[in-house]
Amino acid sequence: MKHKFFGVLRRIGFLALVVWTVVSLVTLLIELVPGDPAIAVLGDQATPEQLAQFRAKHHLDRPAFFFGFPVDQNGRRHFQWYGLNNRYDDYWIAILHGDLGTSFRTDRPVFELIRSSERACRQPFVRSSLSRARYERNLHLTLQSLTNAPCA
Repeated sequence: MKHKFFGVLRRIGFLALVVWTVVSLVTLLIELVPGDPAIAVLGDQATPEQLAQFRAKHHLDRPAFFFGFPVDQNGRRHFQWYGLNNRYDDYWIAILHGDLGTSFRTDRPVFELIRSSERACRQPFVRSSLSRARYERNLHLTLQSLTNAPCA
């Protein structure tokens, strides 16, 4: 009983580590990709007002992490501490409340998109499993009839 409990705890710990790693890497990669996500989604023909509205809606106008290296008026980068006022913290708080955010492209909740794609993937799997079960049953019946058949 004790070993099972520690096994479950270990798996939960690994799950937490994997989720933390994925969220951190995705946030980092979004920042490292050259270009502006707002322009990538809305296109080059978007007006400055549309771009600003998109950035505000998706919190892209806020810093990504606890700290950053923004460019000052002289063109030099310097260290700046943002504290808890960043997108990384906001995303973790939302995840802990069960909210995975909204998609940039479809403007639908991410959880809803995952659930609909999971449902679409599950249907072919169930159909193929049923047809395989039918095939195995027919094969079993055929082999049974061959083994029970009188020799000629």
